[in-house]
Amino acid sequence: NNYVSVSQARSKHNLINLIRTMPKLQTHAAALKKQRLKIKEKSAKYVPGTVNLQVLGSGAYGAPRSLYMFTDQSRYLFNCGEGTQRLAHEHKMKLAKLEHIFFTYGSWNNIGGLPGMSLTIQDVGIPEITLHGPQGIDDIFRAAKRFIVLNHLKINTSNYKEVDHFEDNVMRVNYVPLDIGEETSRSRRSEAVSLDRASAKQR
Repeated sequence: NNYVSVSQARSKHNLINLIRTMPKLQTHAAALKKQRLKIKEKSAKYVPGTVNLQVLGSGAYGAPRSLYMFTDQSRYLFNCGEGTQRLAHEHKMKLAKLEHIFFTYGSWNNIGGLPGMSLTIQDVGIPEITLHGPQGIDDIFRAAKRFIVLNHLKINTSNYKEVDHFEDNVMRVNYVPLDIGEETSRSRRSEAVSLDRASAKQR
């Protein structure tokens, strides 16, 4: 028993020392952030040689519609539904340079993957990310602030009412606000209710 107690105490002591000597996330993130800013400043002067498009999700069940655009300098994501991060991993798409996410519509199908995606890109040292889309896109972070801690990632939003486009050395995206109208909204809600009732009957 004494041998077991000594062994356990020694293991506990070793574990405490290991935790103390482990690199802290704050230092790790700060160093990566500084490194990425330097790389970004250099690459901003040049036009990329190639631009690639990768369909991450088609909108089918378990594959939220999402398009990934990337060059040798930067990354852009169009829509970020729940499961987008998993799809990016399956397609071996690196998120290390992702700084802009564009949303075609402010539904959960398009924004549900934002919290998890934000934690991942914060961990790889991305200093800030800009969300382009309808107003209120960033509300999801305020709702999840108790369990989504983003101390080292700055969340920016681009207000389409103040500027009508986004442009950098890679591309230009024009913002086109779409008003689906009250009648269309009512029709969609009615259709959704009908589908729910049909599903319930089948069960």
